[in-house]
Amino acid sequence: MAYRDILVQVDDKPAAAERVGLAAALAVRSAAHLSGAFLRGRFLPNVIGVGQPFLYITPGDYDALVRGQEAAVEQASETARATFEAAAAEVELESDWRLVDGDTDDQFMALARRTDLTIMPRVAEVCCGVHEVAAADVAMA
Repeated sequence: MAYRDILVQVDDKPAAAERVGLAAALAVRSAAHLSGAFLRGRFLPNVIGVGQPFLYITPGDYDALVRGQEAAVEQASETARATFEAAAAEVELESDWRLVDGDTDDQFMALARRTDLTIMPRVAEVCCGVHEVAAADVAMA
């Protein structure tokens, strides 16, 4: 079976390299376009609505938490992107990189619907977030 478009979920964990390698090999075999997607989270805004812990934090400390959160997501994103781009360049694939809001399933599922094949772990954790995206949910979308 030939694929035209393959989507692979990439994170900063070691298993991502194997996932990207598999996706790249399949893309080469099918002469497919390869897209990498990183699920970024916005943990702090999600928690703030819950309430109590942030009532006692100073504005300066809050700003430092937000900046630390953003820096952690950016670092993880760059690590994942480097993994993806190295695998795509190694086999000279046409590829693109997507940063996806991972706090809901909507954006990732929309990407998955537009591709012929989505490669992801059974449960993809959102970077620095509280949400998870299940492969079964993506398959049924």
